[in-house]
Amino acid sequence: MLRIEDPRPLVGTPRRRSFSSFLLVAPCAAAKLPATRLGGSFEISSSMEAKKITVAKSDEATTIAEKIIDAPAKEIILSVPRFSKLAESGANFRLLKREAEALKKEIVVESVDDAVLDLARGNGLTARNPFFADSSRHFSDIVKGKPRREDEANVEKRHVQKEDSGVSASHHRIHEAAPYGDGGRRRWGRRFVSRAAIFGIVVVMLAAVISIVGFIVLPRADITVVAAKTEWLHSDSVGVDTEATAVDVVRRVIPGQIFKDTKNIQLLFPASGQGKIERKAKGTITIFNAHGTAPQPLVQNTRFQAPDGKIFRLVAKVTVPGARLEGGNIVPSSIKAEVIADVPGEAYNIAPVAKFTIPGFTGTPKAATFYASSAEPMQGGFKGDTAYPTKEDIVKAKDAAQTALRDSINILVRSQLDPDFKLLEGATQFKLITQKVNETIDADGKFSVFTEAELALTVFREKDVRDLIGGILVEEAGNDFEVRSDELQYGTPTFTTRGALTLPISYRGVLAKRISSEELRARVAGKSEADLRATIFSLSGLESAKISLWPFWVRKVPQNPEKIRVVVD
Repeated sequence: MLRIEDPRPLVGTPRRRSFSSFLLVAPCAAAKLPATRLGGSFEISSSMEAKKITVAKSDEATTIAEKIIDAPAKEIILSVPRFSKLAESGANFRLLKREAEALKKEIVVESVDDAVLDLARGNGLTARNPFFADSSRHFSDIVKGKPRREDEANVEKRHVQKEDSGVSASHHRIHEAAPYGDGGRRRWGRRFVSRAAIFGIVVVMLAAVISIVGFIVLPRADITVVAAKTEWLHSDSVGVDTEATAVDVVRRVIPGQIFKDTKNIQLLFPASGQGKIERKAKGTITIFNAHGTAPQPLVQNTRFQAPDGKIFRLVAKVTVPGARLEGGNIVPSSIKAEVIADVPGEAYNIAPVAKFTIPGFTGTPKAATFYASSAEPMQGGFKGDTAYPTKEDIVKAKDAAQTALRDSINILVRSQLDPDFKLLEGATQFKLITQKVNETIDADGKFSVFTEAELALTVFREKDVRDLIGGILVEEAGNDFEVRSDELQYGTPTFTTRGALTLPISYRGVLAKRISSEELRARVAGKSEADLRATIFSLSGLESAKISLWPFWVRKVPQNPEKIRVVVD
């Protein structure tokens, strides 16, 4: 609908067209669209007797016809995906229409594929895009120039009155200044006419200049189009794979990286136990094989004797590697092992020993070629009343040591991460390497716990997640939509058996049909009002549009693109 308005009333003069406007208004597609999800279906009102049939890409027309026959509803909505086999021929749609007419049923075709919609409409079926339902759009008014404000009109009126007043005064002065009869009045009259003629010429010239400037310099077009919008929801699980090098839309996988660090810590904890205890001294020895190239196994509790006769036993079995032969000489091999005193007591807290012998080899050639030494003193031997860590003390101390170490490594690794990386709670793996408890009580009544662990953090780039979502959007609805606003949320990640990360995501996006301001500017340049309306009306996914042409005498869009301003909202 075209509506031309003039805000000024008729006051004794012919009415002039000072400005007009037209507003392209299409009913809000977002408001009239049923709730949709791209690739999903319309929500049909319960008052409609309708049945929705989702068509697979490979479905034949005969298969779909059978579904229509079996459906009890009078209205059938066919949801046809992109690249459907149904779109290979218009005969498929004619077959569906013939079956529907025979059954007195109405078919509505829904699709985001323009080829499907064109074939359906061309064969007499109702067709619509599930995101932007067809809606009637109309023109309301064309804005040309700016309405003259009331104060401007009043100023002009006062100016005219002033001029009229000036002319009357001139005539009065002419009559008073003509003492010599009619000749004086004629000379003053000719002088006044000459001035009036000059004034008229100046006015005409100014009007001509203004007209030239108006037609060459001033014409301008401002076009604002509002794209219809719809909401798209997507929930899925994304794989974060450290072996992936790029975003994989098909497999729903994005690249990930692992940052890890290893650290150890030794902490002291108070012992709450009190009583008479007996504790054996412990330490580490180095066992040597200078006998031969064959390895030598030693069982648990194998005895090692210090020079003063004190016996220490292996805590666990070990195998001493064979010696090496270099230039015909034997180079001894070695291995470290833990030993514990044969009996409890402080007497076994001995200093480092240069050579332990193995009593089990006494009387054999191995007695001289298998031996051991200790670089650190044996410690922990005790017998008497003292404080000691209970089992509960030890369990709590181990847990506290692990937590402290995990936090320490976590802070260290996070400080080294690039800001582009995203790290979620639950995307870390803590691996305990070793933990030893020294139950020996110091002067303050505390025992120590040594802990060594590794922490690995799996991170990803949020840009990769958004690129993946963008690829899924193109899969479901094509490339004609753009995201105007969105919200991305993450669930709690979990690790797979192979170490990859499974990441739940929830995405909400507000989409609009893509409208190019540059392309629209090129299309409307130089067009008349009628062609301009037709061009704007043909835009797909349009909610409304407003066009302003200025000054008021402009009847078409300027040819120069620099004079055309296009804003897409």
